[in-house]
Amino acid sequence: MLTSKTELEDIIHGITLGADDYLKKPFAMEELLVRIEALLRRPAAATPLHFEVTPDVVIDMSSHKVSRSDRKPVVLTAKEFGILAYFINHKNKVITQQELYDHVFDFADVQLSNSIEVHIKNVRKKLRTEHYDIPLTTIRGAGYRFDYE
Repeated sequence: MLTSKTELEDIIHGITLGADDYLKKPFAMEELLVRIEALLRRPAAATPLHFEVTPDVVIDMSSHKVSRSDRKPVVLTAKEFGILAYFINHKNKVITQQELYDHVFDFADVQLSNSIEVHIKNVRKKLRTEHYDIPLTTIRGAGYRFDYE
């Protein structure tokens, strides 16, 4: 996180929300580069490349492909795939709409009041099979949770 906020409570809040690092402005470019190099040395996340969303739906994280057990590909938009991948990387955790905006959308995207709901509705619809629904629960007033065993 690169920010002009310098108070201890801001630092704690930023890291609590998921920042891997916190760099206050003004900063030296050399320090930023060293911090980036340190983050790149960390081991890759433990998310497998092939992930079973339901027994009927598999996602290939490296190729951004989603397929059903009947071998039918599922076409997701970039935002839909990003939302799904974010949920997979944060299984069983309540994710707020703001967190999805912060991690899946770019700064240039306009935050429309219902855009997250529309994308999630589309993901649920596209991944629904005859036997299974995606285990994505709406937590009223809090956000969403990808319930994964």
